Amino acid sequence: MDRREWMQRAGSALFAAGVPFAALVEGAFAAPAPGGLRRLGKPEPFDYAKLKGAARQLGDSPYRARPDALPKSIAALNWDRWQSIRFRADQSLWAADHLRYQVRFTHLGFTMKKPVRMYVIENGQVQELGFDRTVFDYSRSGLKPAEVPENLGFAGLRVNFHTDWPSDMASFEGASYFRAIDGDLQYGMSQRGLAVDTGMPYPEEWPEFIAYYLERPQKDSDLLTIYGLLDSPSVAGAYRCGCGAVPAQVDRPHRHRPRHQHVPVRPERPARSL
Repeated sequence: MDRREWMQRAGSALFAAGVPFAALVEGAFAAPAPGGLRRLGKPEPFDYAKLKGAARQLGDSPYRARPDALPKSIAALNWDRWQSIRFRADQSLWAADHLRYQVRFTHLGFTMKKPVRMYVIENGQVQELGFDRTVFDYSRSGLKPAEVPENLGFAGLRVNFHTDWPSDMASFEGASYFRAIDGDLQYGMSQRGLAVDTGMPYPEEWPEFIAYYLERPQKDSDLLTIYGLLDSPSVAGAYRCGCGAVPAQVDRPHRHRPRHQHVPVRPERPARSL
């Protein structure tokens, strides 16, 4: 196989997974972005229709499980040590932009073993955010920054609102779980993007979000839109979640793979408003 053919095949596979190929090709030349988060590659056009098309292609392709092996130093962390790893607030996405929302990312470890790719959408253009261990404070974890691989990846994200910057208002972490606070500023039950084969005589399937796309909110806007790409052995899907002053609205078209057997329940109801 020559280089051109390899590039073409690799590009097709990445597009099917909803991953901008050029972003990976140019990743080695990424420049630090405002707020300390690295941008990988060049911005590419993005819209929800394109993401739904990527989910359809993903659903038409054989399922490939994501690796879940953590580096030994991180796999050894117990709950307390993992929870003590803090994202530096001054490195939050949009921290210097005087918007009503900021986003902070969570670290892999404990039960969070599979990285989720993160993208930012600005002016209709999408660009991947690269993991950077310098945006985390490891001082209370007993973990040395040098023990953390430079390409580790993120476990999930938390949304912060301008009325209370220290407290997160919504969380997207682990499999297809997400949750948000209610009118009393309290977290309720976690929701799932999709439940498959619950209550069946064989093991339940756990769809996972493999990528999130964060759309920069307008200045003084209470609306934050988060897109997600979901995958599992039986189904792939694209999600759009609008969070704001009204109950979160979730749109979720799915593409079933040929091996799909049964989806006994609809996607669980969306989280309450921020």
